[in-house]
Amino acid sequence: MRPKDPDRERLDGRAHRDSTRAEVEPVELVCPRPVHRPIMLQGWHNLASIHWPFDPGVVQRILPPGLTVDVCDGQAWVGLIPFHMRRIRLPGLPALGAWSSFPETNVRTYVVAPDGRRAVWFCSLDVTRIVPAAVARVAYGLPYCWADMSITHHGRDVIEYTTGRRWPHPGPRSRVVIEVGARLDDDALGGVERFVTARWALASTFAGRGVWANVDHGQWPLHRARLVECEDSLVAAAGLPRPQGDPVVLWSPGVEVRIGRPHLLRRELVESTERDPTDRQVGGGDPRDTEAHTASAGSERLDTVVGRLDAPDPPGPTGAAFEGGDLEAEGDAHRRHDLPAGAQFQGAALHRRAPNRWAPPWPRGRVDE
Repeated sequence: MRPKDPDRERLDGRAHRDSTRAEVEPVELVCPRPVHRPIMLQGWHNLASIHWPFDPGVVQRILPPGLTVDVCDGQAWVGLIPFHMRRIRLPGLPALGAWSSFPETNVRTYVVAPDGRRAVWFCSLDVTRIVPAAVARVAYGLPYCWADMSITHHGRDVIEYTTGRRWPHPGPRSRVVIEVGARLDDDALGGVERFVTARWALASTFAGRGVWANVDHGQWPLHRARLVECEDSLVAAAGLPRPQGDPVVLWSPGVEVRIGRPHLLRRELVESTERDPTDRQVGGGDPRDTEAHTASAGSERLDTVVGRLDAPDPPGPTGAAFEGGDLEAEGDAHRRHDLPAGAQFQGAALHRRAPNRWAPPWPRGRVDE
């Protein structure tokens, strides 16, 4: 009898898994799964999109089992997205005035489900309205935080977004200033720009299970933008290293959004992924430039990520100045990091401290448009 070859068996097993794994869906600029019966309506307006490349293995560590980091050009992408949420409401009901419109800033990355669907994964979402945050947390298991925020226009093309988190972990903050440029046609969009904007679902966890909801909106009207200033610690507070390299910066006047009801990811798909956590295939952005990447699955649970709510489980371009830092013990020296040529990074250590004293539950946000 021919002796067994362990290496041959391992390769044969991997080939079988690859043949049965669902193909990653293509990136499409038009919604492939329209939401005909939404459970929530909202507008995402005056939106800045700032994305940095990250090592896929680093991002994979903050994801729950069953989801794989999505990559484009061999990199994972992490976005800092400040915008103006407008008229959030339930279908058939009116918006609740000022309580339905407020600034929001989220830190996000991009994932692939075991069945090949692409989605957004939110590392944190800061808003000035605690009621909508609680509703979204209960319905979708999203890690909402309460913050002071503002959106200010300086002249015609320069916009400043500020965020200062108040709860549950006060301290992380963000201030970005962008200069809006020319409108982009579809043909002018690069692979990364398509990859980060053509997202038609959100992923989360609830009661230890993967949750998925389809998102439907018109095609993004996109403008090029330049990052003028960036002082941010929200990315570090999400459990990620400080951003390195040139960001991809876009701006949009916005879209109206329809969000479908959440669904549980099929348990058998998640379990099959967990059985082989070191052999996951993820696809790139532009269908013409899609590539495979094998990333190590993360063993950290979602509730270890700094910046999520404290609750039981379930849940720059050349010449720009970037200031930020992670949560460090008091007394740590400021450190200088490499950035693109001409850019400056100033480490500003943020210190852990006890929560602020009681604060009233009404919002503290300002939008100057």
